[in-house]
Amino acid sequence: MRKKIIIRAITIILSVLLITFNIFQEWQFEHNMIHFSYMTKKAYWMGFLKTSITGEWWLSLQVTNMERIRRGLPEYYYDSINLHHIREIFDFEEIPKGSDSIYYSSAIASSEKHSYILKGEHEFSPAITVQAAEVVHLDSKETIASVKFYFRDDSLKNKELFFVISFACDTGVYYYKAIDLTTIFPKPGQWNTITTKLELGKIKDEKDNISIYIWSRNPKKEIFIDDLTLESIYPKD
Repeated sequence: MRKKIIIRAITIILSVLLITFNIFQEWQFEHNMIHFSYMTKKAYWMGFLKTSITGEWWLSLQVTNMERIRRGLPEYYYDSINLHHIREIFDFEEIPKGSDSIYYSSAIASSEKHSYILKGEHEFSPAITVQAAEVVHLDSKETIASVKFYFRDDSLKNKELFFVISFACDTGVYYYKAIDLTTIFPKPGQWNTITTKLELGKIKDEKDNISIYIWSRNPKKEIFIDDLTLESIYPKD
């Protein structure tokens, strides 16, 4: 009998504590101390049992990539020492209506069923463009851009294919970097990957735009690209 009383008392106490904790978290949510979409593990513990939050808490939030969630794709992944947060990715699986659709190819693809072709006078790929505020975080180690590219033979020459990163404000582009993709000694007939770190220290204002894209200067060459990606890297907690 005594054992049953003790178990019942513990159950009642735990139930009261958990209900109280749940009510408190509802109060936190109503007062913007639990974000409806951008919460992270760090943000949760920074606000745990708190009745007020600091500016550092807002910096620990991460923008949700709803397009990847809608398609059932991972928004985060880990390597041996870091957490990678995919900010934006073009995998060219969503084929648009209109004239641009002819540049979406199912002949060669890296990750899924389609890639994007640069050929003829069509020299620029679609660009990923985000506001600097989305990637300038005090907690991130760095932000990187990457892309996969494919060409069929050895005819790719120096300064014919570039990976472009630019920063722009209302008055125009003030930072421009074009990486010659032949400098990584890509191999024909297979997918090659280029990854580069963004120089976020050169951003003038968090309202500025960051853009990444591929530029082909050889109209006679077919270049296939896939998985154009912008991601932030964080140390594991």
